[in-house]
Amino acid sequence: MESISLLLASGPWWMFVLTAAIAGIVSWYAYRVTTPPLPAQRRTVLVILRAIALMCLLLALFEPILHVVRSEVETPTVAVLVDRSRSLDIADRSGARAQKLRDAVRSIQQQIGDRARIAVFDDRVELAATPGTFDTVTLRGSRTDIGAALRWTGNNMAAQRFGGVVLVTDGNTNSGDEPVGIAERNGLPVLTVGIGDSVAPSDISIQSIDVPSTAVVGEQTLLGVDLAATSMQGNSAEVILSDDGREIGRQRVDLRERNQRQNLVFAYTPTSAGTKKITASVSSLDGEISTKNNTAASFLNVRSNKRGIVLIAGAPSPDVAFMRDALGADPTVRLQVFVQRQGGGFYGNAPTAAAFTDAAAIILVGFPVATTPTAVVGMVADAARRDRSLLFISSQDLDYSKLGPLADVLPFSVVSARPREMTVTADVTGSAAADPIMRLGTDDDAKRWNDLPPLYRTETFVDVRPQATVLATQRLNGVPMGDPLIVSRDDGERRQLAVLGHGIYRWRLLGKGPADARNGIAVDALSSFVDNSVRWLSANADRQRIRIAPTRSIYAAGEVVGFSATVNDATNAAVDDADVRVSVSGGGKTRDIVLASLGNGRYRSDLGVLPAGDYQYTGTAMRGTSKLGSDAGRFSVGDVNVEFLGTTMNVGLLRSIAEATNGTFVTPSTLDAGMQRLLNDRRLADRTVTSERDIALWSSWWLLALAIALFSAEWFLRKRSGLV
Repeated sequence: MESISLLLASGPWWMFVLTAAIAGIVSWYAYRVTTPPLPAQRRTVLVILRAIALMCLLLALFEPILHVVRSEVETPTVAVLVDRSRSLDIADRSGARAQKLRDAVRSIQQQIGDRARIAVFDDRVELAATPGTFDTVTLRGSRTDIGAALRWTGNNMAAQRFGGVVLVTDGNTNSGDEPVGIAERNGLPVLTVGIGDSVAPSDISIQSIDVPSTAVVGEQTLLGVDLAATSMQGNSAEVILSDDGREIGRQRVDLRERNQRQNLVFAYTPTSAGTKKITASVSSLDGEISTKNNTAASFLNVRSNKRGIVLIAGAPSPDVAFMRDALGADPTVRLQVFVQRQGGGFYGNAPTAAAFTDAAAIILVGFPVATTPTAVVGMVADAARRDRSLLFISSQDLDYSKLGPLADVLPFSVVSARPREMTVTADVTGSAAADPIMRLGTDDDAKRWNDLPPLYRTETFVDVRPQATVLATQRLNGVPMGDPLIVSRDDGERRQLAVLGHGIYRWRLLGKGPADARNGIAVDALSSFVDNSVRWLSANADRQRIRIAPTRSIYAAGEVVGFSATVNDATNAAVDDADVRVSVSGGGKTRDIVLASLGNGRYRSDLGVLPAGDYQYTGTAMRGTSKLGSDAGRFSVGDVNVEFLGTTMNVGLLRSIAEATNGTFVTPSTLDAGMQRLLNDRRLADRTVTSERDIALWSSWWLLALAIALFSAEWFLRKRSGLV
């Protein structure tokens, strides 16, 4: 049923009628007397043409709107969501699940008829193009996302006119969001049809491997293996843990309970850095429903246990000796020391570019001096610009004029410098003492810092750079000077720390005596400062501006392998115009893929389905000819069997979905009764749907075209009639 009405947006009807009447009168008056005289019939035609043309223009000025109201009876449809995951392709005590699934869908189709809209799902949802051929659908899904299926129903509710949902599944959702809330928000009744046995079958499985985010070479870490066994009491099984095929350990488990869940702990000490594939497997037992869940794998990132530190000194000094001693006492530091000789050259080997390759931080003590080769200063500056953090400690012989190549990697800029020496003490506030670099581990760190012996400084004045933080200022003869003594800077790309004084060995050598004299507690401020500084500086090496990784670390066979990336520049701003490429090697082939930009520095593309096996990948991000960064790692295909970790019908979840939506939970044996209740639900009753739409006639071209045509016809007749 449809009704149409005409409305005027810019004035009342009576005003339009009045102006239209005036237009008619004016048209009549214009042709009341003509030269030459015309027959009455010809004058009448001309009057009508002009009057109607004027009325069209007036109508456009009053902005006419055609209001159309349409009402129709709509019959709601039913979304039939059918699980096609692999867990539906096993047999348990209830029989073959695949056959029960197909029988249930066939019965649902018969009872609903044309109202059925069948969609199959695993971790994705597809609307079946030909619902009648469901028997040919392969149960191949490697994951189950019931939440995604219900969300698809809600998103397509208006377009498909859904009034109810039938969910046919075993209820073992293992991917995506929790489905109960999604079903409740849709507002549709859900009939959940549970496929499978609610009693756990005889089975033993590896549920998961608990690995830390990172491990360290040479340090013991604990790995957990979650073992589950049902109806296997009286048996024993052996669990083996391996690292890329090399056995880490094995444990025998006695199965005494009907339902046994046990977490086994293995000690693992990595021997090399890299990404390790950790695999746990349990021996198969007679009577298991499936052996596909007897193995699980995970990846563990193992890093080197030593942080590379390069120390370069302009000359031998007590500061160099004490710094070397403090760093050498840290077992997590791999230290390389280069000390310049007086007059040129270095004791031992001279630093090379290779020395900085694995360095997390560079420490400069009284470097450079007047005899330092410019090439060495440039090499250090180049290394510092490549995301190497820097600790700078001054000296009396330091040549500030040679700091030019290092200017952009230091937290200060030099205003003036003279070698005249004086002593100053640290002036540290309470807030500065709380900084991670300055913590000494006492109740009053600020006082401990301010009580330390004085340092030496030259008559050098500096300005701190933007984003720099002054952690300590100077006091001269007890008077605060405000000049910076310790300055830190983190610009997002690299970290820098500077001590604008020398003689820091005095913090250790002379610190104990005054503390004993005051019956106080001696604090090794030098060791604490060096340890805190190295940790703070080295943390920059763990930050990645370019992250490229597969969407999963372990894929099931047949799953689509995808890659995602986030790309930021040196200021941590998102980069949307990068060229991100990934090269994947494995299975005797190399495959390349270019990731598409999604905006906000994010990139994503699918590589496709890969054969089972282990794969390595390297990814790079380029902007023009400049390399922004790279990333690398490993992933595996075919080692995940999450569909076989839960082999029992999840009755609890299916009941919860039904109850939350005022629906019903049924099994194939009670399907008919559940279908009757669903079809009787008021939300599936026929409903009258009313739609309204407005058509703006005043903006339509035909109204103006009609007026022009009428005026043209009038002019044509006037010319034919010889009117002037």
